[in-house]
Amino acid sequence: MLGAAFDIPHGHTSCIMLPAVMRWNKKVNKKRQELISSAMKQPDTDAGDLLEALISKLGMPCRLSEVGIKKSEFEEISRKAMDTPWVPHNPRLIQGPDDVLKILSLAAYMSFDACLSRAEPHKNKDGCDYTVDCKNNTDISHTYIGIYHKAHYGRPKCRS
Repeated sequence: MLGAAFDIPHGHTSCIMLPAVMRWNKKVNKKRQELISSAMKQPDTDAGDLLEALISKLGMPCRLSEVGIKKSEFEEISRKAMDTPWVPHNPRLIQGPDDVLKILSLAAYMSFDACLSRAEPHKNKDGCDYTVDCKNNTDISHTYIGIYHKAHYGRPKCRS
């Protein structure tokens, strides 16, 4: 639906949506996702996070905003998605547009690992020795980067 409605290549929509759908489906297929994490040699890490970090390292889009889809379009997308053939076959029952909206919200933010894979350490004008450019991901990932920085460097990340 996203590809046809927004003229986005199928591979890009898969890169963006698969990690989000995996996170949303985890309640019903956790064991299967653990097999994926184990196959990727990181059994204690969420499979959706691992997949998104890999996609990010490959330079593929990881968020809906990277392909021009705005949050203001999520409600219309979620209503139209209910008419697509994939909804009835999803492992976790999608009961209505609100569930699709939750999945779209998961696809709106880059995970911590994916954001970190795009991190670019450098000194800013204030002398901070570690700042992060997460391709303009100013949502939740910056909070996680700050927590990571404090845990590994003993002080919060400063912002430029």
